[in-house]
Amino acid sequence: GVSVRRDNKLVEDGRARAYQANIERVTAEVNKEFAERLAKAGYFTRILLRAEIRREIQRRMERVAPKSGLY
Repeated sequence: GVSVRRDNKLVEDGRARAYQANIERVTAEVNKEFAERLAKAGYFTRILLRAEIRREIQRRMERVAPKSGLY
């Protein structure tokens, strides 16, 4: 089960919970933003764009679920 420290409200596995709560939304947003460019891109450009998409998802996820955050 989930353990909550009542004195300061820190939640066990807080980052994982924040990550899971946001990953689908962030991924969908980024994919939507890149969709037109991806559709028009050639083979090698698609490879580069997919790498850029992964980096952008990671960047945004670090904002919503930072590794250094207290949960």
